[in-house]
Amino acid sequence: MSLVSQKAAVSQFPTQIVTLLSRHPRAIVVASLTALLFPWTIRSFREYKALGRGGAPNFCVGWILATLAKPFGRETTSTEEYERDADKETWLKAGDGAQEVPPRGRPRPATSWHFLPHRQVDQFPGDEVKAMLVQEFRSLVDANPDLVELQLSPHEKFSDAVVIHSSLKAPHRVAEAALREIVHYHNFKDFSMHVLLSPQDCKLGRLMLCLHPAH
Repeated sequence: MSLVSQKAAVSQFPTQIVTLLSRHPRAIVVASLTALLFPWTIRSFREYKALGRGGAPNFCVGWILATLAKPFGRETTSTEEYERDADKETWLKAGDGAQEVPPRGRPRPATSWHFLPHRQVDQFPGDEVKAMLVQEFRSLVDANPDLVELQLSPHEKFSDAVVIHSSLKAPHRVAEAALREIVHYHNFKDFSMHVLLSPQDCKLGRLMLCLHPAH
């Protein structure tokens, strides 16, 4: 191709682009969005897989569900809704005693962008702490055999949970909605816990906990 022909081709390039856009606008938009979103999609899926097992499937379907649920998540630090709640019952007390909730000694752990499953992504405990947590669960059940029992979590489907004893009637609608579960821990990686608390105890729990985005 001669130099003149090359210059002519270059000068016609903008016109060709405009023509292509006018003929195939949808294809151009889809291609552009794909190019922009593909790196984010790969990164997001890898982060989701790294969270491990949970209530949602740990593959493409689960990632899609967790991503679609993201806009419906709530913030996790405000206690305004608990201030307005008519239920004022409480069982927890702040303090340093054996039966009290101490203040948190460090910043809250970072949590995953996806909240299904809801996991922390740093401040992982060592093996000794993990073993202590498992033993505490067993001790709690052993000390209250007529009230609670240890079962597979109805929410997580793979980890242990303390639930209301099957011989007892659920004491209120919240317990029924929670499938009678009181607390479970995540034994795959972070060993964090999800605990069902009264509205007023959630205010106290917020001092050291992170509220679940789905509730």
